[in-house]
Amino acid sequence: VADELKNVLNTEKFSSIIIAKDSDFADALSGSYLAARKNAPILLVNSDNYSDAISYIRSSLASNGTVYILGSESAVSSSFEAGLIGISCKRLAGSSRYLTNLEILEEAGMSSKDIFVVTGSGFADSLSSASAGLPILMVDNSKTSLKSSQIKWLKSKSIRYIYVLGQEASINASLAKALKSYCSKKVVRIGGDSRWITTRLVADKFFPTAEYVTLATGNDYADGLIASPLAYALKSPLLMVASNKISYAKAYVQDKNVTKAYIIGSKDSISDSAARKILCMDESVFILER
Repeated sequence: VADELKNVLNTEKFSSIIIAKDSDFADALSGSYLAARKNAPILLVNSDNYSDAISYIRSSLASNGTVYILGSESAVSSSFEAGLIGISCKRLAGSSRYLTNLEILEEAGMSSKDIFVVTGSGFADSLSSASAGLPILMVDNSKTSLKSSQIKWLKSKSIRYIYVLGQEASINASLAKALKSYCSKKVVRIGGDSRWITTRLVADKFFPTAEYVTLATGNDYADGLIASPLAYALKSPLLMVASNKISYAKAYVQDKNVTKAYIIGSKDSISDSAARKILCMDESVFILER
């Protein structure tokens, strides 16, 4: 997927590459906004693929480029960073996913007056937001108030709209109400009865027209997260689907007359049959294998 991003950006080298742990969605989801700002791929790593990731970085990063490592050493160990001697690295980490989220947002800076607010305890509602290019603030839905560090960050920004993703099971009413103090317009909740409906609602709101759609499984987060920089570069919604959950994605494709798609992941994640039905195509579709 990172190589395809090179093609879309018409570049041989990235000025930035983002690294996140593959077994937890939170840091990579926070990093999707940084990826959009930096035109950077997101590489998901674990101790078994460190050497492959380091080799890719050395062949794909510009000579004056930067590697952003998301999360503490418990997420991406110091041994990974040690393998990048001679390369500029910057670790963005806090003592929790929420503080890491703020570190990432500060590094990315604000290019928008609008933000997403998502739960830090699940990826389902928030994954579709990763391609929209808005800052993503992650909150603890087990609490009824924001953290002091989050309040400080919100007060420091001139925010217009706050888009809360998911129903009250994802972002409770108390948190949504508390957010009203930090935007000049209003808090807008975007969420349906399922992740499949929410993905369509996000697509309708932030991609009223599109040449491409980017499809990834909604049953896991890895494919969608690594696809988000590509989808952003294509100005494409990131639609969550499963082989038996395609109706909302198909309706978006039909309503917007979309004829091109990237399907991220193997046929076990999204079958060729499901892809053809979504795109109303009889012929084979182009599959990017992860």
